[in-house]
Amino acid sequence: MKTTLISFILLTLFSLSTIAQDIPYTTLEGHRGAVDSVSFSPDGQTLASGSRDSTIRLWDVETGTHLWTLSGHTDFVNSVSFSPDGQTLASGSIDRTIRLWDVETGTYLRTVERHPPWRVNNRHSPAWVFNNRHHSPDGRTSASIYAKNTIRLWDLKTGTPLWTLIGHTEPVYGISFSPDGQTLASGSRDSTIRLWDVETGTHLRTLRRYTNIKGHRETVYGVLFSPDGQTLVSWSDDRTIWLWDVETGTHLWTLSGHRRTINSVSFSPDGQMLASGSGSLASGRADDTIRLWDVETGTHLWTLSGHTDFVNSVSFSPDGQMLASGSDDNTIRLWDLSTVVNAYTIVNISPSLVESPAVGEQFTVNVDIVGGQDVRGYLITVAYDSRKLQYVSHTHGDYLPGDVFEGPTISSPGQKWAIADVNSDGVVDIGDLIWVNQGLVPILNTPARVSFNVTSPGGAGNGDGTLATVTFEVVARKTSTFIVSGFLSNSNGEKLPFSVKYGNVLEPSWDVNGDGVVNVLDLSFVAARFGQNDQTEADVNGDGVVNIQDLIVVASGIEAAAAAPSAYPQVSALLTAKDVQQWLMQAQQLNLMDATSQRGIFFLEQLLAALTPKETSLLPNYPNPFNPETWIPYQLAAPTDVTLRIYAVDGTIVRTLKLGHQPVGIYQDKSRAAYWDGRNQLGESVASGLYFYTLTAGDFTATRKMLIQK
Repeated sequence: MKTTLISFILLTLFSLSTIAQDIPYTTLEGHRGAVDSVSFSPDGQTLASGSRDSTIRLWDVETGTHLWTLSGHTDFVNSVSFSPDGQTLASGSIDRTIRLWDVETGTYLRTVERHPPWRVNNRHSPAWVFNNRHHSPDGRTSASIYAKNTIRLWDLKTGTPLWTLIGHTEPVYGISFSPDGQTLASGSRDSTIRLWDVETGTHLRTLRRYTNIKGHRETVYGVLFSPDGQTLVSWSDDRTIWLWDVETGTHLWTLSGHRRTINSVSFSPDGQMLASGSGSLASGRADDTIRLWDVETGTHLWTLSGHTDFVNSVSFSPDGQMLASGSDDNTIRLWDLSTVVNAYTIVNISPSLVESPAVGEQFTVNVDIVGGQDVRGYLITVAYDSRKLQYVSHTHGDYLPGDVFEGPTISSPGQKWAIADVNSDGVVDIGDLIWVNQGLVPILNTPARVSFNVTSPGGAGNGDGTLATVTFEVVARKTSTFIVSGFLSNSNGEKLPFSVKYGNVLEPSWDVNGDGVVNVLDLSFVAARFGQNDQTEADVNGDGVVNIQDLIVVASGIEAAAAAPSAYPQVSALLTAKDVQQWLMQAQQLNLMDATSQRGIFFLEQLLAALTPKETSLLPNYPNPFNPETWIPYQLAAPTDVTLRIYAVDGTIVRTLKLGHQPVGIYQDKSRAAYWDGRNQLGESVASGLYFYTLTAGDFTATRKMLIQK
């Protein structure tokens, strides 16, 4: 039975992967040791490689011929980096030196200050990087990993250190300058990423695991800014790649799939694609592969196989048409991505981001095809999380011409078994590659799937179009992902390769005040901005003005329990029954009948009920005993004139507080309760002792006692 289940999940998981395409490559040979670093010159004509044979080699990219061998290091060369003008190459070595070389002549220029006894680099990330903004003919700043936990910023002209950056609690393994040169990112064995201000050398922000985000759990081996500087990528010994929003420090995507340590990551020049290289499993099962990822969606596009040992370094050419990789197999490979980058069939979910409607509501997504050629048929599977969505129906698109044959639709609700978390990304999902001896463990449900197929006997589809439209119903209003897989076939019955871009259902967040939770504070935030047209946070429906419709949308996202004052003690201080009653009247005038509005109106009705006492009552004052002031709360079940009288023990009136005509509501918070400062009608402080207070509200009268203790 176990073998059957393993086979079933193996077939399922492999059917959900993208179809591979052979991508041509050129092999550069000559190093007598592992190649730990590769880097293109800014013009893309020269490639530099650093090796464990203690040498650097320069190669002509167009012809693949060897140009220069740069010798001088006395130990492994694990880092090579071109200056922005392409005239200088920096190399870092385990011999604890950084050397600068003239690229045109291959001659040695100078050695930057010798480092303390700590590796100045490693195979995972360059330990020396040029600051592209500040580098100039007369020299400005560059950075290097220094003594274990520290980083140094250097003046290249003088070779002297500018700043020493201290903050990591474990050794630093990777550094990267932002494109504008103002920020340096660093990754460490302490599992964190730090951002530093280059001009001042001060620490800006630390990216780490948060309570709601599971960050890297192992050593962060490298960090890299995207070309536009808005995204930071980090990679780790936990076999995952993380994408971060630089401005906010929030997590965007986790890329998982490699089965061993990720050694290197590179952005394509346009920032749309990421390449990652990995090593081998200790048990001998190889992952000597390169993976290409879509940055916008976080999805895996292609796997490049060919190296026979660790892939230590990957680097895109400046035009994005080529990828270089260095390996423990002593070779460099130049992969031709031109056909992949310029023309490749894509099957994707559209829209790629869907904001989840309310529970019980339905929505549709399209399975679209882009750049198809001679497509005669297809079998497409859409995997989804059945804990959050329920498949309802689908219709085939008109991409294939003429009469088509529709095969049976297969729908699976998901299995009760899941695989072990073999990629160590903290979750068991279809990103885990299965090995038979990992076995099965009952952790989570596997994804539910709906599969459908179409064949066109009369003609083939080409270009862009829609293969199918699928309808789902919301079971739980939570974030989830659609994963598309399957195959296309051409007129000869051959399978056509394609890449996929997944779709995501997002849990709506109407945390308009940015405090991390959606509650009545957000209602107050919106209400305070009614009529304004420059408040983008409060204008949640994006119609250009803040009004009752925005408030209703926010209300629809608040849990019903939050309406009770007991669940949120400040509710009665923030809102009154009169406020909520006015909102409901405005909503009724608009006759809002959609499900989201109805949910919001229902919440407001519950909130109104919570703020409307069933009976008028006088509550105990607080504090009690007191000196010299106290607050006297009460609640009104009907609007009325309210008067509070304070008596001495002999029945003499000490103070009369006329509170005026008050609407229905709870007057309990200090801002709304009756207040007595311990003074009589003449403004004199009264003596210690027992006093009585009587509330008169229409026909209602009640008396309680209180104690002044001086």
